[in-house]
Amino acid sequence: MRTIGRLLGVGIFSFLVGCLVGPPSVPDENLSVPYGTERYKKIEEEKKKTVALVMAGEDSLFSYCAGLWVKTGMIITANHCVKDSPPVILYAVEQDLKSKKPRMAIVAAIDEENDLALLFVDPSNEPQHDNVDLTKSTNVVVGQDVDIIGHTAGYPWSYARGQISAVRERLAGPEGIVPEKVVQISAPVWMGNSGGGAFDGNGNFVGLCSWISRRGPFLAFFIHADVIEKFMVGKETPI
Repeated sequence: MRTIGRLLGVGIFSFLVGCLVGPPSVPDENLSVPYGTERYKKIEEEKKKTVALVMAGEDSLFSYCAGLWVKTGMIITANHCVKDSPPVILYAVEQDLKSKKPRMAIVAAIDEENDLALLFVDPSNEPQHDNVDLTKSTNVVVGQDVDIIGHTAGYPWSYARGQISAVRERLAGPEGIVPEKVVQISAPVWMGNSGGGAFDGNGNFVGLCSWISRRGPFLAFFIHADVIEKFMVGKETPI
């Protein structure tokens, strides 16, 4: 595996969101949504759709990027999270943090320009999970509140509230990324959120976290759900 130092260097230099490690847990009570409300329930569902891409230490798993279940056997993430990695990617769901045993996936397809990568998981070790329903992606509206799930600064399954600032086409990102369409979101997104999702108040998918800009506060850019739906056309579940 690549060293932690190299991963951090690449992530910070390119201003991409991802590759920063941190402590192994964030308690649910840190969510700023009242327990038991419909929004809280939606956030819990969104967490079940989210995985952590991890590096395995001697006695812990370090979350450096996120990913989303899109089908049985398939995880989608940001391409920059896996492009310099070995063929086998390690990932974890929440219960794996206690067992400290990561699961395995391989890179099956990439789209460099749109910063997307599709992972196939080991079907013999696939956990129970919920899938992002790309057919129910939301109608993105400027000013709309969104929920964001990721592993901010290495803290796994962190929640943040954001607001859609704009929808932009062919906006140039770092390292040659020029997505067909991105959602600009004002939110406290940071390294470790890459590959994670933004969802509207009804739990519908908005986009996948790709990069941040340091030109101003809370400038985060997510690959629009429409682009991901197009990327998934023709991708079959592995046997």
